Amino acid sequence: MMSVVHFVKNTGKKPATGDRPTEEDLRHALDFYMLETGEVHLSLEGDTVFLSGRVASHEILEKTVIAVGNFFGIAVVDVTTLTIAGEDEAAGHAANGHWAYYVVKHGDTLQTIAEKIYGEYPEKWQQRIFEANYPILSAPEHIYLGQVLRLPDACS
Repeated sequence: MMSVVHFVKNTGKKPATGDRPTEEDLRHALDFYMLETGEVHLSLEGDTVFLSGRVASHEILEKTVIAVGNFFGIAVVDVTTLTIAGEDEAAGHAANGHWAYYVVKHGDTLQTIAEKIYGEYPEKWQQRIFEANYPILSAPEHIYLGQVLRLPDACS
């Protein structure tokens, strides 16, 4: 059961306030991306972000995780006490089987990731990967080494 997601700590977006994000920086990112996270509470302890409260869907949950996790200095996002509306279990447990993430490696593009993960029809999957990460990912070519991307389910 997944209740934490790991990130590459020494890569990612640096906040305007300095090298390490504050809780305010992380909240600002969620507000900027308009992820409907008004019922989400976050706390930052060292390099770990704890998310609690409630989100409307698995998609918003996963986008919230990558929005705060892809900051420089963040190593872990814990969703143990975050729930999804209409589900009784904590999001981390309910998300078991829904979570698919990919860490960008040297030389990766969305097309090469699509070819590695899905094989057939990389152009179709390239677009689906972009859409799965929008608005956190602003353009298909704006990925970086160590970034964690959300992957769409090949069955959907």
